[in-house]
Amino acid sequence: MKELLSGVVSQLPYELVDYLETDKYVMGKILKNDYGQGGAWDYAWGAFYPKGGKKRTDAQLYITLRKDYLTYGFSLGDYSSGTWKRLSENVSNNRSKIVELLGKKISDNFDLYGYESGGVEPVNRASNFEELVEKMEEIQFNVCNAISKEKLQSLEKEELVKEISEGFEILFPLVILATEENPMERIVLIVNPGINPVVNLDTVSEETGLDQLELATWVKAIRRKRQAVIYGPPGTGKTFVAKKLAEHIVGGGNGFIDTVRFHPSYSYEDFIMGIRPVSDENGNLRYPAKEGRFLEFCGKASKCEGDCVLIIDEINRANLSRVFGELMYVLEYRNETVRLAVDGKEFRIPENVYLLGTMNTADRTIALVDHALRRRFAFLKLAPKYEIMRHYHKDLETTVEPLISLLKRLNSHIEEHYQVGVSFFLSKNLRQELESIWKMEIEPYLEEYFFNQPDKVAEFRWDRVKIEIGLS
Repeated sequence: MKELLSGVVSQLPYELVDYLETDKYVMGKILKNDYGQGGAWDYAWGAFYPKGGKKRTDAQLYITLRKDYLTYGFSLGDYSSGTWKRLSENVSNNRSKIVELLGKKISDNFDLYGYESGGVEPVNRASNFEELVEKMEEIQFNVCNAISKEKLQSLEKEELVKEISEGFEILFPLVILATEENPMERIVLIVNPGINPVVNLDTVSEETGLDQLELATWVKAIRRKRQAVIYGPPGTGKTFVAKKLAEHIVGGGNGFIDTVRFHPSYSYEDFIMGIRPVSDENGNLRYPAKEGRFLEFCGKASKCEGDCVLIIDEINRANLSRVFGELMYVLEYRNETVRLAVDGKEFRIPENVYLLGTMNTADRTIALVDHALRRRFAFLKLAPKYEIMRHYHKDLETTVEPLISLLKRLNSHIEEHYQVGVSFFLSKNLRQELESIWKMEIEPYLEEYFFNQPDKVAEFRWDRVKIEIGLS
């Protein structure tokens, strides 16, 4: 049973895993006595319930294994009066909409409604989901499928896991219905996921200040490689541009954008998969394999038809060979699979997954970006774009031309990977804030870069700068 539950969890969409408790206390105790009434229960069961809740009181997606059959589906805990009241009120207030949204799909995929268990076969109490809703005050509000012992013996493990996980995805809105005070908006989004607005490149160009033809070239490279890194000195707006390009890529589809930030202690276990200690309700420790951010992202993306983008901010801050591990192979050969080191399962990156990294070239950890990784990514250079400053301030009263001239002169003394970008100065109150920005952000940076050239630092101290740009 534990192996079956773990397999189902590995196939569930991210939304379900994020909402439901799938690690702790999901297994029911097998040897329960009934206080002298006849002996221990003769079945095994497990359930996924809302995080922070309990199996005994909350809505749940469950699996029960009896001697002659297995059932899986939706039900309420044995002591669920509060949950039942909420479910009853939500159904009463939204009866026709619930049947419209959920009725056909549930009825097409499940056979048992308001069932009674305990015999050789479960007893059905309603013919479909709509009848269950109509009779919910008379019969138990549960939905399930039963698989006979003979059919179970003929199924491969992967087939059983797939059937149950897909069934749980269909029934998940019922958990929302029984858990939340105002569930309908979320249920509508789950059943009818929205289509992202189309974001044309002229819109991206307008918002970023980058040339549309250059953006088109970048998008072409991203589409071709399916993974790219936007690199440049600090303050050039790399993360902002990455987000706008991601919006363009997912536009018009039902895909999504997610962001992860790398740092020196980020590991393979965080990104791909690791072993995490988990205690059960008896206090016993177990060590299941836990998917990292990228595998979770890919699992969610595999459920989408549209393109999905994972932005990896400051990608060069981590030890990339260690973080990516065997992923390095499938980044280059996208049509291939690789066996994961932790659980031994085959993994392939979904075709609709795109990776967009950002890289600060002034960060000395750029040396950790080896040639093997460079070969797998398209590299998109983002130098300081002074036109962005002009575009940002065009409707404001601030005149930025003297500041732009100063920055050009300053950057002429600085190696291209370390030049000062323009995002420091994208403030609507720039005139009032410029002194603070220059003294607290620009001067410390120059002191580090020109650490053995004090005269050069003195040339760009605020006392001189304010005169040059006409603020004295």
